[in-house]
Amino acid sequence: MNTIPLTFNQRLIQCTVIGGSEFTAPVEQCLPISIVIINRGARQYRSQIFQQLQKFNFRQIIFVEQAGNDYEIENLVKTYPFVKFLVPLEKVTVGDLVNMAISEVDTEFALVLWSDASIKGDSLSRRFIEKVTTEKILCQTPFLATESRQDLPVQMVPTMTGNIFNINPCMTYKDKAPTLYPFDFIGLYNCEKFKRLGGFDYTIKNSYWQNMDFSLRAWLWGEEIRLASLFKVEYQEDVIPEDTTRDESYLRFFLKNIAPVFNMDHADLPRKKILKYISKAPFGLFDAIRDFNDARSWVETNKYRFKNDAKIFIDTWGSL
Repeated sequence: MNTIPLTFNQRLIQCTVIGGSEFTAPVEQCLPISIVIINRGARQYRSQIFQQLQKFNFRQIIFVEQAGNDYEIENLVKTYPFVKFLVPLEKVTVGDLVNMAISEVDTEFALVLWSDASIKGDSLSRRFIEKVTTEKILCQTPFLATESRQDLPVQMVPTMTGNIFNINPCMTYKDKAPTLYPFDFIGLYNCEKFKRLGGFDYTIKNSYWQNMDFSLRAWLWGEEIRLASLFKVEYQEDVIPEDTTRDESYLRFFLKNIAPVFNMDHADLPRKKILKYISKAPFGLFDAIRDFNDARSWVETNKYRFKNDAKIFIDTWGSL
């Protein structure tokens, strides 16, 4: 694996950036947030998406295509000059796409959404936006519903049995309830805090563990991710199941977030844990040693940013 990044957007991705030359409305009438739409739907729905988004008067609309999906972009820019399009020139992770978009945002907060999901009703009213943006929480996540309007369990509760880390998705309707991570990356992010945390780790290829890595790191470093009861989003297609396979991505997540131990005022990844890691790693001895030392160096660099460790955090979850 590549070396764990230490700063936001440490890896620069070549991409096409075009459009975004106009606002959807006069600046004083715009909502003071940006919206980032990641495309995973059919191209014929894009015009419909832009027309719907225009009604909200976001300060900035950023539409992120997958690599190679640059067809008809120039025509779309002419029709929708208020949309900024980002198209990576190589295949990248979901976290990379979000990092790229956040780099282009010029507002304090950005809402990340998929093209196959839509904002329900008036849940993004100006009054609501003013309320949540004054709270300065890293990420506020919406209540989610399926295409058939069935509520989804959106409170992700962490558990640990021994060193086995798991998530229990729970139903809740409580405003400001803590959730370990924003399901499907959907949420209203504080961009400055997002950048200070380093964004999503591009070396973690599995999007589930990439999301988990960013989110648990945020909690361990003193930030919060909470549900906003007035914020509702509905999927327009089938909900894509998360790939929770404990693969190499999980191992990197484990080394960065589960293995460190907090003591007094800092965290440390004890050398003695290397033997257990080697026994679990599905690759060769030298690769396992390299990855462990890489993670240990990353923890050492960031040791004073930790406010607790995974065990302490999970044990005190009920008091959050």
